[in-house]
Amino acid sequence: TIIVKGDVNGDAVVSVLDMEAIQKDILKIKVLSGAYLQAGQLNNISTGSLSVLDMEIIQKYILGLGDLS
Repeated sequence: TIIVKGDVNGDAVVSVLDMEAIQKDILKIKVLSGAYLQAGQLNNISTGSLSVLDMEIIQKYILGLGDLS
């Protein structure tokens, strides 16, 4: 399994769609698991779940204000 950091929807591109998928996970509309969950865990706080901090990291990446590491 190859995990692309930030690509939680599996389309090989980090975009606003990944932010939407994280939002749906947080709201328990569509819960992510496995490699998709791992791809979304971007903040340095290991909680085992996704948060708005992960969404913020992707947003900054999309705007060119940060990276995904």
